[in-house]
Amino acid sequence: MLSSLCRWVAVLIKSKLTVRSASHPQPHALLLATVTLVLSQAVFAEGMWRTSWGISLQQGTDQAVEVSDQTLRIPLKLSAGGDALRVRISNEFGDEEMRIGAASVRLPDGSIVPLQFNGAGATRVAPRSIIVTDPVAHKIGAAADVEVRLYFPERTRLTTFKRLSAAQGTDISAAGNHTSTADFPISQSTYPVFLRAVEVAADAATPGLVILSDTKSAAPDTWVPMYADTVAGNIAVTNRSVFAGRMFFGNDGTSALARFDTDVAATTGATHLLLFVGNNDLIQPGMRGSNGRVMLPPEIALSADEIIAQLHQLAVRAKALGLKVIAATWLPYAAATPDGYAAPHKLEARDRINAWLRTADIFDAVVDFDAALKDPTDPSFLDKRYDSGNGFTPSPAGYARMAEVMAALKLP
Repeated sequence: MLSSLCRWVAVLIKSKLTVRSASHPQPHALLLATVTLVLSQAVFAEGMWRTSWGISLQQGTDQAVEVSDQTLRIPLKLSAGGDALRVRISNEFGDEEMRIGAASVRLPDGSIVPLQFNGAGATRVAPRSIIVTDPVAHKIGAAADVEVRLYFPERTRLTTFKRLSAAQGTDISAAGNHTSTADFPISQSTYPVFLRAVEVAADAATPGLVILSDTKSAAPDTWVPMYADTVAGNIAVTNRSVFAGRMFFGNDGTSALARFDTDVAATTGATHLLLFVGNNDLIQPGMRGSNGRVMLPPEIALSADEIIAQLHQLAVRAKALGLKVIAATWLPYAAATPDGYAAPHKLEARDRINAWLRTADIFDAVVDFDAALKDPTDPSFLDKRYDSGNGFTPSPAGYARMAEVMAALKLP
């Protein structure tokens, strides 16, 4: 209804507001653009915006990819739908300003619509900051596929990105502005960059769920996309999970405690938080990775009580924002093969932490992934049906089971 109203008023402006010159009448383009922008900002009140897609961003390395006179294309899938959308673009880890020459969004019907910044087609993004586009009034269905395109006319280092196990998620064009071209000429692909969130003007009663987790939730083939598709008509899902992420450890800003303000508190329309994080803080001290090196020194290991205290801190901070907090129990991993992963004291600590997650008063609900995926004959192990083969990572069936269990939970 709102998008229809915007289109109706735009038609009215075009037909009624004219400036007559001596030779011929013509629409007053500047007045049309200004009134349309003011209308869109007024109609889509702040209380209606929900984050329908979002990721956690990290700082690029010294070998970060550079672009110049090139366009980036970032395809993504929304969760909740709405009557309009807007995009949050991030230069959070850039030490230099970022110049965007043009931007657009390709909508589910195939149309490509320019994105504007306070009515302008280009903008400058300050170092270590973000910018929000003007709303695009267009009806967007649940679980919709869209793509955002950004044109960079000058040399730009891709310093703000999402770390994945493979360099995929963003297409880089051949030379030129391809924000409006039907065929996108790909020169290479890289990690998802610069996009922090896509927000939709949804029903004010739509819950906004933020998922704070690690590898088991970060990749496109985990349980989160399946869950988001299942509940897309009712819940806006934002996945702020980090590949190999930790809760406490990490001097690069990727720990859940360090990124809470940007990844949770700053998520537009958030009403609920799912905590499924901390397991890497327990297992990685003293554990050897695939390269044979110890991932974290054993002497800095956290006890079960210390991990519980830090999880409690995350819940306290979420509660202070008015969020409902959901705890997720940790999966079993007694069969994990990496050296030091499944040490007996770590298995005992996991059991103690899970017992607390199930009973702590600070949580509004619990999703028991452990109970859903454990071996019924030996609860320290993953059920073979749900084990990918390494003893700790769920199989596709395991991730599907996690999505099913989460979807069965009625948000408090």
